[in-house]
Amino acid sequence: MASNNESGSTQIAHTSTQNPSTKGELCRKAGQLVGLIEMPVDIFIEVGTHLLPPDLLSLARASRNIRKLLMSRPSAVAWRRALENMPCLPGCPDDLSEPQYASLLYDRNCHGCGAPWIEKVIFVLRARLCDPPFGKKCLDRLCARETLHRIRLTHPRSHPV
Repeated sequence: MASNNESGSTQIAHTSTQNPSTKGELCRKAGQLVGLIEMPVDIFIEVGTHLLPPDLLSLARASRNIRKLLMSRPSAVAWRRALENMPCLPGCPDDLSEPQYASLLYDRNCHGCGAPWIEKVIFVLRARLCDPPFGKKCLDRLCARETLHRIRLTHPRSHPV
């Protein structure tokens, strides 16, 4: 926002979208989520039921505490209702949680390498992968991660990583 001072020169007003310049400003910005975190859980979940899945995904990524709350069992209702708020969507597959399904549908990064703007979803694999020639490497990475995850689930003490 520009404004003129008495000497006639134009000055740029500081807006909240600029990076905070001091530690105090940073703390004040971080403190803006405190009211949301301190809200009673049932009210927070009720608010979540009126959001769309991409909004819930963004909210879950706003802070660790909000993510922890939105990934908890009581918040499953909010995710279910958020998906119901999009009537054109098919139902959530049995092998995915609602947050995983929302991520598959609305995130735009490759699940193998993290490359942005990947439009193609391979629903059979439950993944969004790059097109060839990089797609083979991404699929290999995805399969390796899935295999490692399954090993950790079946033998949790033998693989502490």
